[in-house]
Amino acid sequence: MAAWHLSAMSLAMTVDWRGLASAVYDLLVLAVGIALTAVIPRAAWEGWPETFDRWMWWTVYMLAGIPGGILLAIAQGMETATDWQRFIQRVLGSFGVLLFFVAFGCGIAILTYRRRTPPPSE
Repeated sequence: MAAWHLSAMSLAMTVDWRGLASAVYDLLVLAVGIALTAVIPRAAWEGWPETFDRWMWWTVYMLAGIPGGILLAIAQGMETATDWQRFIQRVLGSFGVLLFFVAFGCGIAILTYRRRTPPPSE
């Protein structure tokens, strides 16, 4: 029968600060992205900005989605040997994800857009 020896070190929790910071950063990017996805269609529903129409929302959708995809592809293909390379990879990937959230919001804005009409004058 084997005798099990439990030491205080085996029971102590070790905190990986890089992993914790990474999780907090991911949640922050997710929260900002969801907020952008909600605010953009609301602005289109309200008719703001006044110079935008459906074609302009379509243009912004494409101008945000394509660079977002390129940034994500670059981030995924990077070699990460050092912490700085991981940081750059993380930042590029996050910008790509945020651009995708903007593109998604603009895609919804294409559907929710309505022209702002002036109030009726009496």
